[in-house]
Amino acid sequence: MTKSDNILDYTRNYYSELYSCDQTTIDDDEFFNFGRNKLNANENEILSGHISETECDEAIRNMKNNKSPGSDGISVEFYKLFCKDIKEFYNLDKLFVYNWPFNRTTNSKYNNIDTKKDKDTSNISNWRPISLLNIDYKIAAKVIANRILILL
Repeated sequence: MTKSDNILDYTRNYYSELYSCDQTTIDDDEFFNFGRNKLNANENEILSGHISETECDEAIRNMKNNKSPGSDGISVEFYKLFCKDIKEFYNLDKLFVYNWPFNRTTNSKYNNIDTKKDKDTSNISNWRPISLLNIDYKIAAKVIANRILILL
């Protein structure tokens, strides 16, 4: 076993223990249906319909600037500035419509390990895993969040 293997094993064990669930779990149906009203057909359509160009535009307008871009390097500011110019070539609503039935997104996750500020980086308990998501993924999430707000 190499030193790298030992480090990987230690890291895997540390995070497995850190994120393990020692509490008693309850059935999903019991948790999600307890005291909850079910969506009617109209509410279901609001939440699950295809993402429109208007919804994408609104989400982009309302996103905050100066946030980290994802692995593609495209920032919110880029979308805000050039969205109308690139729609002919990169139409987000069509991208989401294509991927929606397949329950998939673009390969937008870029995993990294970051450390807590001003902490000893040799101690694994000072590390924290982060994922940087591409802005197109964040736009879709914002559209869905806006739809949920309508029902709340």
